Amino acid sequence: MSKNPVTFPGLRSLSLTGLEQSHLLRPIDPASGVSSELQDGMDSDSAVRLFRGPKSPSGSPNKYRELCDDRLANLSVSFWTSVQIPNDLAAKAISMYLETDHPLLGTFEPTQFVGDLVNHQQTSCSPFLANCVLYWGCQMYSAIDKRLNDYAKDFGKESERLWDIVKSSDSSLNMIGAQMLSLAYMGNGKDHKVLKYQLEAVKMGARLGLLGVDRKTAEARLRKLPQSHLVAYSYAAWGVFNWAVLVSIFYRQPGVLHLRFPPTLPIPGTSGQYDPISSHPIVQDALPEYMGYTFPAICEFWQIVREVSLAYFAQGKDPSDNVPLNFAEMKYREILAWAENLPVQITRDSNCPHHVVIFHMWIHATILDIFRPFMKQGYANSQRLRTFSAADSTPDAAFKASVNQLKQLIFDYRSSYESSAYTILWQTALTYLATSVLQDTADPSWRPWFMLCIYGYETLRRPYRVAEAIGGGLLTMTMRDTDITTEDARKILNDLKYRGLTAPVDEEIRATFMGDLNMAIKNPEGARMENLAKAFEEVALLKDYTHGIEDTEMD
Repeated sequence: MSKNPVTFPGLRSLSLTGLEQSHLLRPIDPASGVSSELQDGMDSDSAVRLFRGPKSPSGSPNKYRELCDDRLANLSVSFWTSVQIPNDLAAKAISMYLETDHPLLGTFEPTQFVGDLVNHQQTSCSPFLANCVLYWGCQMYSAIDKRLNDYAKDFGKESERLWDIVKSSDSSLNMIGAQMLSLAYMGNGKDHKVLKYQLEAVKMGARLGLLGVDRKTAEARLRKLPQSHLVAYSYAAWGVFNWAVLVSIFYRQPGVLHLRFPPTLPIPGTSGQYDPISSHPIVQDALPEYMGYTFPAICEFWQIVREVSLAYFAQGKDPSDNVPLNFAEMKYREILAWAENLPVQITRDSNCPHHVVIFHMWIHATILDIFRPFMKQGYANSQRLRTFSAADSTPDAAFKASVNQLKQLIFDYRSSYESSAYTILWQTALTYLATSVLQDTADPSWRPWFMLCIYGYETLRRPYRVAEAIGGGLLTMTMRDTDITTEDARKILNDLKYRGLTAPVDEEIRATFMGDLNMAIKNPEGARMENLAKAFEEVALLKDYTHGIEDTEMD
């Protein structure tokens, strides 16, 4: 892997003793963090306190700003919503979303969005979109201030009400609002609505000619759209496309979409782009600093991965029976070659932005999916990747190399980035690493790496209800497949529940995506994360009963 240093940079030696002694393998104790100079408005039990103070965990001074765009200080949110939220809290929630998740999602041009938001214009903003952004942003900000949890619920209801009004009108704003609603429902543990709104967003985008249709159809439909708004349409098209592909490969489940056609419009944020209809140059504003250079690369990446999604999962068949190894090797090669040409600003180093770290997590999670079908007993080591010269170029070696990269990425992210406490966009890496180490429990290091992942979900449980279901599902698998005691598993599950904010007892947490990735094709119902979580007590009772019999026989 030394020939591909962007995807596989050299790994630091991570001491298991140091890992086990760190705060990362136990419940959050904000009082133990570096908190001698704490900010107003942050709850005493917020996990973010661990990162804020005179110095960061790495020892370097921390700098914080309330708003990523000074114009948000002039927000009058009552113009957009009936939810009674103070302007300053709404501005903080929107700012957190823009600075944290928008560099990865990029569904709208952020400078124009904020301009319309504060000036009460409805070209790049709308009541529906504003409420959807606030629904998601309030979930995120509840990691700092638990009051935002109640506001999030209200914004969810208001977004639903507004959707019923606008859903019959095709527009880019309604399309990206539907996607934001899909995303927000995933985090809030209402996963049964995720696919509904994602499907609405994609279908609307197809009717507009923005994605999911062949080039000829797209160009015919694009001619009907205002050409002055092509940049906005580009963001909408690629943002919704990216999320659809991500869901199809990371959250695969029956009913998920597999897009056959990418957007025709050029990727936003790249220079030298031309209108595909008029061939005129497209003029774009400079992106805010917080956006970095990640989004254009993400668009290119999901365009490559779209073909993996189609080949592996679109037919509903077991990819181990349906996909030849040479196809997997070809896509792997394509990803490696593409990554080596990434701009230096989105390569990994100790000071790279959080969105660069998450992007590289997505790359390695995808590589695991590419080679997972070939990890059968005896097969992964016996078959070589023919276009690689190294003697150990096998599916098993490629898989393990990305597992090791995920270990480093997750350790670094949880150690040094406060956004690990309030964005859920990186959680796929936690599930993928946890399930990978559970496949090799002969290695005694599996336990600390699993705990690194499970307590990552404990950190996320406060803003995201779904983290409890995911953690419960992973613990069920761990009891089923390892020697972990039911007492230890229950303690960890209680830690997860303790971090959560109060929710109505009749509001079930839904997580319909796959948890047991090896069972997903043959038994999708049993592999669903929510069903694994529900099976926790059943598996615990069976384990206790089995151990009781074994103890009796030994006596």
